[in-house]
Amino acid sequence: MPVIASGATSSRSGRSTAPTSATRGAPCGSSCSRSCGPKVPSRSGWSGVRSAPPRPQGAAPRLRKGAVMSSPYSKIVKKKFDSISVEAALAQQHNGVLMVDVRNDQEFMEGHARGAHHIPVHELPHRLHELPADLPVLLMSDQNARARAAAELLAASGLVASTVEGGIREWRAKGHPIEM
Repeated sequence: MPVIASGATSSRSGRSTAPTSATRGAPCGSSCSRSCGPKVPSRSGWSGVRSAPPRPQGAAPRLRKGAVMSSPYSKIVKKKFDSISVEAALAQQHNGVLMVDVRNDQEFMEGHARGAHHIPVHELPHRLHELPADLPVLLMSDQNARARAAAELLAASGLVASTVEGGIREWRAKGHPIEM
């Protein structure tokens, strides 16, 4: 019978037959009926299974297909910014820390934290020069996602930023000073 790729043989009927242990590597052990594939050399001699190539020192561990990470992403990746309470933000603002309201013009005019500087989030990349490089920046919004996006931009630019938890809504609810 002619030999076909991967060890399968052809019968007279023209059909392929599955490889047998004679055409494949030998089974793993006496009680195992599976074949382990072709024998290949390893560091310790001959083995029934080819091992993965050695990994560089310090490389991240590999996950098997379908495996799940055991730690949440937030524990693996260090946050680039903090989120602080409105009380802490008010105290820091009294100590000279700049508060930036990243809401749009209309939202800002409807009321903002007293003393807040206004830079809409979409203008922030072009107005980074207005922010102090030596002091942290407090970011205020009504949407946490908008303040987080601004904080990530500032952190990527080398500035220290914190978002204010709850934003302007929480600021108002706590009775902190508002300007129109």
